[in-house]
Amino acid sequence: MNSFSLALNVFDNVIVFGSAQGFVCQSCEGNYWRVQAFNVGGNGHIVFQEVQNNDEIIDARIESGSSGNGTAGVCYSSSGQENLVRLVCDTGAAGWVALSDAPAAGSGNTYDLSLIGTATLGVLSARSTARVNAQTSSSFTVFGGGDFLSLGNPPNGAVSYCSNCRVANPCVAGGAGALAKRINGTWICN
Repeated sequence: MNSFSLALNVFDNVIVFGSAQGFVCQSCEGNYWRVQAFNVGGNGHIVFQEVQNNDEIIDARIESGSSGNGTAGVCYSSSGQENLVRLVCDTGAAGWVALSDAPAAGSGNTYDLSLIGTATLGVLSARSTARVNAQTSSSFTVFGGGDFLSLGNPPNGAVSYCSNCRVANPCVAGGAGALAKRINGTWICN
């Protein structure tokens, strides 16, 4: 499929069957996608790829099928930011991952993921967040974040992973990483 650039469209009930790569969208912005892809992928292929995309809402179910559709595939890849993605990545083939998330600049993306079969999380940027439901393990949330200097002053209730914080109240740099919570105007790390 050729790559294309689109803005402010609705793609509802798009179905792809038996393709190595289903979607490629470059510089897309503000679109709503509701897509299903079945029996897709190939060795190292990305089924749904967005390049420099922003403000997209994506509701996707991607199923690779059996090992005959290749290994080491990626269900969804993004180099954009501020996208909301609900993704079911269902595969029985080896090496498949749900995400390749690498926002080029600014803020990250928000993911709600369901991993079925042999699919694993993949790459999640420190600026993005994901809630993950995995068929083979318990559910978990992965918090984006950065280092101590990037915590900033968000409102109370914010939660972030601090890559160089120590467990302390208040948070301080110089550790191997901690979960930072913003409570009463203070970052608390544990």
